[in-house]
Amino acid sequence: MQGRRTVVGMAKKIIIKKPIAEIPERYKNELNEGQFNAVTHSEGPALIIAGAGSGKTRALTYRVAYLIDNNVPAQSIILVTFTKKAAREMVARVEKLSGNKAHGINAGTFHHIANVVLHRYAKVVGIQNNFSVLDEHDRIVLMKMARTRHVSKEDKKRYPNASLLVEMHSKRVNLALTLKNTIEYYYPEFSEDLEVIERILNDYDTMKRQNNTLHFMSILLIHVNFVKRPHFMLILLKALLNNKQSMY
Repeated sequence: MQGRRTVVGMAKKIIIKKPIAEIPERYKNELNEGQFNAVTHSEGPALIIAGAGSGKTRALTYRVAYLIDNNVPAQSIILVTFTKKAAREMVARVEKLSGNKAHGINAGTFHHIANVVLHRYAKVVGIQNNFSVLDEHDRIVLMKMARTRHVSKEDKKRYPNASLLVEMHSKRVNLALTLKNTIEYYYPEFSEDLEVIERILNDYDTMKRQNNTLHFMSILLIHVNFVKRPHFMLILLKALLNNKQSMY
């Protein structure tokens, strides 16, 4: 898919060796050729690339219904998307197609899925499982505290304010750049202040660890490293099944 992507995953490797003998007419009648091929694909993973207005949501929901029709337990299906609203809508569509058999689908946003897994397996990746998530306001407040430790009142106009420092920090993390490159590329006016800015950001990260806090991007980045572990999908399913009360 171009731009945003929605992923349907399964908690263990499931290959549909013998698809349902006769595919229900609803699949043939309500899907175009490309959607039909995506929905009824039966051998291993599939990456579907589709543009806007091509019926991605329809293909995904019918794909989940097709898996359920092929006796894949709903509890072993993970449906991940970008918004809570989209997750709710897709689950509702699947339930309309598959009825009670669709009960138990694991669905939610990327942040939600990552948050659930990290709260359960935090110690595996070196954090405490009772961590809290910083919103933008919290990040700025914490950055102000770090900045105050390194910038005197006389120099406060010389260095970037807390809001801009948070922006620098996010850009460095999101683009996987060194701080030096981040400043050279995006904030060259502060090139001479690299050393002080680095001390502030290091202090900020230290305070986050001490307070057992993460921000949303940290959750995703830690989760990305976590998914590289063996048997990750089984770990993910176990975490989700123990957290059904807070889906989406």
